[in-house]
Amino acid sequence: PIGAHVIDLPHGIRGKELGAAVAAMLDRRDYELANIPDAVIEGGKSYGPPRRHHVQTLRTNKPVQAPELVEVLRGLEYPLHFIDFEASRIPVPYLPGMKPYEQVAFQFSCHTLASPDSTEMQHSQWLNLRDVYPNNEFVRELRNAIGDRGTVLVWSHYEKSTLRGVRRQLSERGLLDASLAAWFQSVVGPLAGPDEKEKDMPDGPRLVDMLELSKRYFCHPKMGGSHSIKKVLDSIWSEASELWSHSWFRQYYKAGENGEPIDPYQTLVRAETTNLLAETSEDDGEGGGVTNGVGAMRAYQDLIYGTKRGNEAHREQLAIDLYRYCGLDTAAMVMIWKYWLTPRT
Repeated sequence: PIGAHVIDLPHGIRGKELGAAVAAMLDRRDYELANIPDAVIEGGKSYGPPRRHHVQTLRTNKPVQAPELVEVLRGLEYPLHFIDFEASRIPVPYLPGMKPYEQVAFQFSCHTLASPDSTEMQHSQWLNLRDVYPNNEFVRELRNAIGDRGTVLVWSHYEKSTLRGVRRQLSERGLLDASLAAWFQSVVGPLAGPDEKEKDMPDGPRLVDMLELSKRYFCHPKMGGSHSIKKVLDSIWSEASELWSHSWFRQYYKAGENGEPIDPYQTLVRAETTNLLAETSEDDGEGGGVTNGVGAMRAYQDLIYGTKRGNEAHREQLAIDLYRYCGLDTAAMVMIWKYWLTPRT
């Protein structure tokens, strides 16, 4: 199975002691990661937990969730804002005055829970639909969505990197006033100085990366050692029956031919004979819809600059596909958050 081979150990098999242990296993034709000695997989604060949890799931075939995870989640300041962005960098600038590979943030989704006992989940979303530099409006609408208080939850460093890049662009254009600068700093930390690197700057106090929480405190046998949001959601979905009928998520429940619930991301695929994003006729028949980040970039470029950009029906369908994909990314974060908080025997 994926993730079960000894060379699939999270963060690799480098290191003198670890490498020697793996070499000894391979010499005796023992390829099972579950058999690796516990003493060689610790690897430090960041490497140890994902390695240890992954090996434990292989040995027990049961999920692992450290009790500290619930403590962390319950300690977050409300409102909770689960956000996801779509952005693009291309060698040929979109607009005059832009640099090659300069970032364009063209979409966001935000699901918000106002309090621990919220019965409603608020959804804010934005998508650039015009051939203009979108980053000013992107930031304005995002700030309206998440405000100046509460916790901002992301999955991976992508949103942080995107916001830091947009902040630098606005600063270079003289568009970063004191109020906006303070808002940026509360989310993604201080602006790097001339002799500093963005990646070395601390996060803002409002930001929490759920990917890091997953790596540190959680693992499921079906994840195969991967902590991508799609892998985590697909792994928990089949057993999280409390989510299937929940009013927030029931739109994503669909049973396959065997009666088992299918991956929510597969519900984004439209069963149609022509794929709007097909590059060649051979790509047709795969179904329409946006199901990953690359597809989102292609859909956006087609919507704004494609040969059918004058076709309103075509543009409307692309926009719907983009809204559904980005919206599921943030809904998935809420699903996983609820799963982590739900007691299980």
